[in-house]
Amino acid sequence: VSYPASTQLSLSAICGGALSPATFAVQNTGQAPLILTNITSTSPSFTVSPSTSTIAPTIAAAVTATPVAPVQGTAPGGTSAIGTITFSSNEPGNPSYTVPVTVAYHGANLSFVNSAGATVTTLVISQCQASPANAYSVANTGDLPANVSANAPYPATTLGNAIFFVGTFAPTNAT
Repeated sequence: VSYPASTQLSLSAICGGALSPATFAVQNTGQAPLILTNITSTSPSFTVSPSTSTIAPTIAAAVTATPVAPVQGTAPGGTSAIGTITFSSNEPGNPSYTVPVTVAYHGANLSFVNSAGATVTTLVISQCQASPANAYSVANTGDLPANVSANAPYPATTLGNAIFFVGTFAPTNAT
């Protein structure tokens, strides 16, 4: 069996967008058919194909790793997951192999930040007018830009990766 010893696959996935698979070749350097079995991923972040392969002498076969599309909220942009591809062969003396894999996730991560700079998961607006006590911003901590807009009468101001909404909010159907 021959494949580059320094093989490390780098995959990428854009939330709601493109998936970038990677392939490496396994060369049969022997005189008999090489049988690869149990070609699997150790991570739920990517899949591998094929799961088995029979390679004639002097021929190479491709093994492809494909990232799994990220689900919103589970793979934030700017993060990564690691794993390995493992496979077995009928090669005498060295029947097991591993190839490291890294999946890079790309996307925008939007969060609400209160006036104290803390991330909040629930917006609490206790008054019907804007004040520092109930001021919130939307911050993007991901590695891709986000498009956020506000409808009048709530103008938005941007500062770096944050957007600020200013206005007086009148609740409807308040209880």
